[in-house]
Amino acid sequence: MFQQFKNIFPNASLNITSITNSIGINEAGINRLEAIKSEFSNLNSLLHNQPEPDIIEQKDLNRTSIIDLESTGQVIHKIQEGIESIRELNLENYKKQRVVDKLLGKLQHTGRLHYKVHEQIEHSESDLSNIQNNITQIQHTAIKLIHTLTTLEQQIDQVNLENEQREFELWKQNEENELINEIAIKKRLLKEKEMGLKQRYEEYENIQQKKRLELYEATFNAELEEYKRKRQNEISSLYPNSKTSNSLQTSLEQLQLLDHGNKEELEDFFGENEIKKSCRSKEVNNHLSSSEDERIDILHDEDYEDF
Repeated sequence: MFQQFKNIFPNASLNITSITNSIGINEAGINRLEAIKSEFSNLNSLLHNQPEPDIIEQKDLNRTSIIDLESTGQVIHKIQEGIESIRELNLENYKKQRVVDKLLGKLQHTGRLHYKVHEQIEHSESDLSNIQNNITQIQHTAIKLIHTLTTLEQQIDQVNLENEQREFELWKQNEENELINEIAIKKRLLKEKEMGLKQRYEEYENIQQKKRLELYEATFNAELEEYKRKRQNEISSLYPNSKTSNSLQTSLEQLQLLDHGNKEELEDFFGENEIKKSCRSKEVNNHLSSSEDERIDILHDEDYEDF
């Protein structure tokens, strides 16, 4: 067993620094490995410096070997603990390495960005000139666009004005047409009412003329009868002995003028007749004037007041 430990841990020294550098162990792990190495070296020196046992001292050697095994077990336990701690440290170092890799990646990315920014800054002069040219073109384009928009706005205002004028003219024409139609309707109604009133007036005139003719005939007949009666009385007074029965039936045309005095009486009669005719003509004129007044009153009917 001790020979196996001798084979595992030879007398040659181990280069811990090279091993740790190759696997990436931190300083605490290196110190722990150095302590384990020193313990193994002490154990190895004890094993190599121990003299060969005699046959007589074999029993004492067996007793001491048990003690050495216990110490060896403790050393192995410590070694195992050291290995576990080294594994834990390796895991932590691996995690830290991943974090460092990420940070290095970010740093590399940031460096690339800085490099690109540096290149852009180097080419910024040409880019700025291009940007200036683009800004100038944009300004010219904006000015042209403003002029175009101004012209378009003026055209829109003109079109709106023309549309408003057109709509106003159309509305005006519609209103005029409606007014003309309304006037035509009122004229037609007025004409119909005028024709109706005219017809009523003509009917009234016909009735009045008939009444006047009847009145004239009645007046004439009454005057004629009165004249006949007077003449009959005069004749009766002039000729008391003559028969009055035939004289009552005699008309004015059958009378014979016997002497000059009777002729004068006839002329007086015709003079009275002319005076009566003139009076009747005055009455007729007065009646006609009253008829005109009635006609005027009829024309001022309430049907015409609406117009």
